[in-house]
Amino acid sequence: MESRESLRGRLSIVMPSADYRARYLRQGLLHLAREGFDGDLILLDFGRERLDGMGLWTGAEPYRLRYFYNGAEMPYFQHIRVGAEAVETPYVLFHPDDDFMFLDVIRACVALLEARPDYAVVQGKAVRFKDGERSPKYHAYSMLPIEDASPLLRFVRLCLSYNHQMYLTQRRDHFLRKMTLGERFKDDVLFWQYYDSALSVIEGKSAVLPSLGFARRVHAQGWSEGHKASRDPTVFPYILLEDDFSRKFRAFREAVLELLTASGPLTDEQTRLFEDACINLMGWGLCGQRADNQDAKNLPALLQRPAEQDKLRRMLACMETD
Repeated sequence: MESRESLRGRLSIVMPSADYRARYLRQGLLHLAREGFDGDLILLDFGRERLDGMGLWTGAEPYRLRYFYNGAEMPYFQHIRVGAEAVETPYVLFHPDDDFMFLDVIRACVALLEARPDYAVVQGKAVRFKDGERSPKYHAYSMLPIEDASPLLRFVRLCLSYNHQMYLTQRRDHFLRKMTLGERFKDDVLFWQYYDSALSVIEGKSAVLPSLGFARRVHAQGWSEGHKASRDPTVFPYILLEDDFSRKFRAFREAVLELLTASGPLTDEQTRLFEDACINLMGWGLCGQRADNQDAKNLPALLQRPAEQDKLRRMLACMETD
């Protein structure tokens, strides 16, 4: 029987990557190996040059690597779907190739999901680093347990202090359902991520553990040039007026509204709250994160814990390895 410390047969990581991101992937895989991750790693190669010929892994890593190459022509969303359908374990974690997870929190997330069948998603706290910097910044979280607030209020709070919900340990069936419901945004990763987040917060019973579970890397390759430009507040109002963006924005609003009104129509006041929340979420995504969230104020105390400092030292050691 496997130890409860082992994630073999319990958790799969789904990780997309490509040849032009090989440097980041190498460091991410090194960190996973050093952390001792022994579950499944489903690596989705969407590049032009195959990753399996670049010497990025040895075959001696503790995890079971499952490599899928579908080429650069396949849409990004379809790569993720391939990975989702390949998951054989009851729990799954969508893991960007340039970020770093900490195994103690991932184990705790899986243990909580096993103990609480009414929960769909669990995650630890996250920090973000810019390339070349050693001082982290905090992510905000807005995931309230379902018994603590209405679906609408959970969505509003998500929008007020937004965090990309990429760092979720979640049930396989929840992940697959989100892929199906997110199909309408398959051509736009930004809106798919927004909808994925909304689904997790509105529908899933969720928990955030009070320990550092992820470190996110922020770097130039992480954004397209157009998307980086869109984060300029002086550009944001004009993007909202573009036909394509407005069409996608309306589709996002309609999709979230379907979730919120499943049990009945919104009141006038709730409708106003919903409209404000949608605008806030788009504003966050295009112009940057709110700086006044409570989690940001709590960052120094969290990172003063010896265990959390050790996690960051391990992560930085991998990030500085070429």
